[in-house]
Amino acid sequence: MVNINQLDPASLATIAAIVAALVTVVGNAFKLPSEYRSLLAIGVAFVLVFLPQGFLNKVLTALIIGLTASGVYSQVKPLKFLEKIERKNKKNNKQNEILNLSEKTGLVGKQNTGSKSDTKNNNSDGISAR
Repeated sequence: MVNINQLDPASLATIAAIVAALVTVVGNAFKLPSEYRSLLAIGVAFVLVFLPQGFLNKVLTALIIGLTASGVYSQVKPLKFLEKIERKNKKNNKQNEILNLSEKTGLVGKQNTGSKSDTKNNNSDGISAR
């Protein structure tokens, strides 16, 4: 049983994590602005501190089970999104590597103006034509 008056720091940290997770879930569900979420966290903490001992244990158990289950679901969905972004980034990186290589070799990036002065002074034998 959890005695809220005699909690060690590890238990307090666990309850703080439960409060943080609960505030995140409630804040996201009701689209609560971030500036009000800290107030919600303080309110939830006050409620947990003043709950009767037997009821507190049941509430904490229910919160741990519910938040764990919702956390498992919410972590699976973003993972697929992140994999999609990672594939897109790999494709962009390959394109950037090709572009950089092309610029280094002179295939891309140099513009041929086609003016006669460019070709007039640059013969292949190194002798300038006048």
